[in-house]
Amino acid sequence: MIPAPLPPDEVGRLAALSQLRLLEGGREPAFDRLTHLTADLFNVPVALVSLVTDDRQVFKGSCGITAEGSAREIAFCAHAILADEVMVVHDARLDPRFVGNPFVTARPGIRFYAGAPLKVAGGFRLGTLCIIDWHPRAFGPDERRRLAALATCVVDLIEFRLGHLMAEENRRKAEAAAAAKSTFLSVISHELRTPLTSIKGALGLMKAGAAGALEERARRLVSIAHDNTERLLHLINDLLDMQRIAAGRLEFRCRPVGLIALVRQSLEQNRPFAERFGVSFRFDPPEEEIEAWVDPDRLLQVMANLLSNAAKFSPKGGKVTVRLARCDGCARLSVIDQGPGIPEEFRDRLFQPFAQADSSSRRSREGTGLGLSISKGIVERLNGCLGCDSEPGRGATFHVDLPLDCPSPEEVS
Repeated sequence: MIPAPLPPDEVGRLAALSQLRLLEGGREPAFDRLTHLTADLFNVPVALVSLVTDDRQVFKGSCGITAEGSAREIAFCAHAILADEVMVVHDARLDPRFVGNPFVTARPGIRFYAGAPLKVAGGFRLGTLCIIDWHPRAFGPDERRRLAALATCVVDLIEFRLGHLMAEENRRKAEAAAAAKSTFLSVISHELRTPLTSIKGALGLMKAGAAGALEERARRLVSIAHDNTERLLHLINDLLDMQRIAAGRLEFRCRPVGLIALVRQSLEQNRPFAERFGVSFRFDPPEEEIEAWVDPDRLLQVMANLLSNAAKFSPKGGKVTVRLARCDGCARLSVIDQGPGIPEEFRDRLFQPFAQADSSSRRSREGTGLGLSISKGIVERLNGCLGCDSEPGRGATFHVDLPLDCPSPEEVS
C-alpha cells in the first residue's frame, strides 16, 4: 500500500474546506440524494460524496455505506484529489497503491473505484464524488464524462448550500440587530422621557411666573429651554411610536366616530402651531355627518402630523384646507397645502422613517422625518390608506381613506 502524498496546495485546500463550512452538520439529505442517483445511474452498490480533511475522509453524502468516514491514509479519495481527471481503479488488488489496503483485503472488499474530484473556485479539490463496486469492472470515457458532470452538480450544491447558510445567518443577525435596536430605543426613550417631563414642567412653571418674576433676558432663556424640551419630548414619543408600530404593540381603541367634530377638534388643537408660520386653516365639511371606525386619539395624531407638515411648508399668509367626503365607500380626509410640492425624486421615500426632502444641516424647516412614517403605520392599522398627490410648485394633498364600517375579525388581526 502506498499512502497518497499531500497536494501542493494543501494549506489553501484545507482553508477553502473550512470557509465553505462543509464539515458542519455531518451527512445531509441533499448530498445523500445525489449519491443515490449516482449509484443508480452507474449500477453500483456504493456512491459517496467524500471530503478529505487533514487526517480523515468525511462522507457528506452516502449510498450503501453507513460509516461516517475513515482515516485519510487508507482513503482512495486521498489519491483522487491529486489530479483534475477522474481517477479509475479497475481492480484494486492489482494496483500498487492499494495492495494491502484494509478496505481491499478485508470488509467491505473494494475491487472497483472511480472518483471525480470536487473542484471549487480557486482550483481547490476538496474531495470526490466516487462510486465503488465489489467486483472489477471497466469504465470507459463516456462513463468518466458522466461522473465528472455529476461531480460538477455536487460543487453547485456546495455553493448553493453556502449561500443559503450565509443568507440564514444574515437574517438571524438582522433580526438580532433589529431587536437590539428596538430594545435600545425603548429603554433610552423611557429613561429620557421621565426627567425631560419633569424639566419641562419646572420650566413651564418658571415661564408662568410661579417662581417669581423673571427679568426679560431670563424669561427669554427659560422660554427657549421650555420649547426645546418640548421638541425633545415630541421626538422621544415619535421614536417610541415607531418602535411600537414595528413591534405591533401600538394600542388602538376603535369605535364609530363622527368625523366632523373630530376634524374641528384637530384644527383647534393645531391652530397655534400654524399661527407661528402665519398660516390659517380652513375646513370644508360635508352636508351630512360621516362616521368611520377609528381610534379618535390615533386619528388626531395623524391629523396633527399632516396639519403641522402642511403649515410648515405653506408660505406665510397661506391657507391649509381640510376636506371631508365620502369616496368609493370610504371616508376621505384630505389635507391640502399651498407649499412648493414634493420633489419627484423624493416621492418614493416620502413615508420612510427619517426621510426628508432637504436633509442638510441648513434646512429651513424643523422636524425629524418620522411623522409621515408614523401616520402611515397608524392609518394602515386602522385598515385605511394614506396617500399623496403633488405637483412641484402647486402644493401637496394628503389623503386619508378610512373604512366606514367595523372591520371583520380577520381584517383586525
